[in-house]
Amino acid sequence: MTSEEFIRTVCAIADKSTYGLVKKGDVEHFYQIAQMALVEFLIGSYSGYAPGRPIPPVHAEATHRVDLALAPFRQTAVFTVVNGRGDMNQHGDFLYGPFAEGASAASGHCGDSEFDKLARVPLAWAMDSEWNDLTVSEIDMPTLSKPLARMAHLRGGPKWGFQVMPSQVGAIEATYLRKPSRMVIGGTYQSGLFIPDSSAPGNIDPEWSDVEIRHIMGRVVILMGMNLDDSALKEYGIMEKEPS
Repeated sequence: MTSEEFIRTVCAIADKSTYGLVKKGDVEHFYQIAQMALVEFLIGSYSGYAPGRPIPPVHAEATHRVDLALAPFRQTAVFTVVNGRGDMNQHGDFLYGPFAEGASAASGHCGDSEFDKLARVPLAWAMDSEWNDLTVSEIDMPTLSKPLARMAHLRGGPKWGFQVMPSQVGAIEATYLRKPSRMVIGGTYQSGLFIPDSSAPGNIDPEWSDVEIRHIMGRVVILMGMNLDDSALKEYGIMEKEPS
């Protein structure tokens, strides 16, 4: 669904023939609130999940439905490691994770395009409660061929920092959930009234599938104070509750 289709549908639900009566800024503002509420709900579906901690594969794939909903925001990237430390928000869009499966590490520093040229090895993620035991073990110490990482907000470090052992690891690749983009409704003003046009410069369409968009739209309608009965919502396929 485009941003133009989104605001036109909201206007139709509100039975407003003039777009000026449904403010563009209000729709964008409440859209952001609604989409982040949906993200939080879907993230909560990962059993045993704790923000800023690796998500075990069995939990990440707990429901195919949740996985599909969050698929547009699943991002894999390379992160630089210096002296055993790195920043999971290095690319400026980190939201949740990292996922435990599929991570890899390499010695040597490189950019995304160079990472695949290095000798890569699987990277294991540990919880804080496991870290001490796993890093002091004389039998199974982390090595360059079997490195270990954890999310760690270390003193003087970034909010979403991580730690890797051994410290000679120069880069890792990990999958995480990025922040959804804000919707920006493109358009023009005619006689003081805003006319939506998703092809206008600066327009940013929603990134969700149509199923999730209808959940978001239902929340936007409520947040905007539109007192509608169930029949009005059902007419447009709008859902007030999050998916189960």
